[in-house]
Amino acid sequence: MSSKDKGERKEFIRQIIRGVSGALVLIFLLIIWFTWDGIYNWFYTKVAPGANLSEGIRGDPLLLFWLVILFPLLAGGIALVVSGGWKAYRIAVPPSEED
Repeated sequence: MSSKDKGERKEFIRQIIRGVSGALVLIFLLIIWFTWDGIYNWFYTKVAPGANLSEGIRGDPLLLFWLVILFPLLAGGIALVVSGGWKAYRIAVPPSEED
């Protein structure tokens, strides 16, 4: 096995790991989405019982949690899956073999 093959194999594995880590981030966000009612109730009964829900969006601290943490995680997870998958595909299938 030549050093070029070893380098391509390492790069291929690195890109697969990148794609899988992005998929794990998306699975984590999917679990949060499925359990959102429990998280919402837990937050407003245990963590912030004094938060005024009648103020609407402006006073909702969970909205900030979504905007600051979860939406960037979603974008990052999608980017990791797409870039890792695309680069792994380009390594596995060289341009000369495509139809």
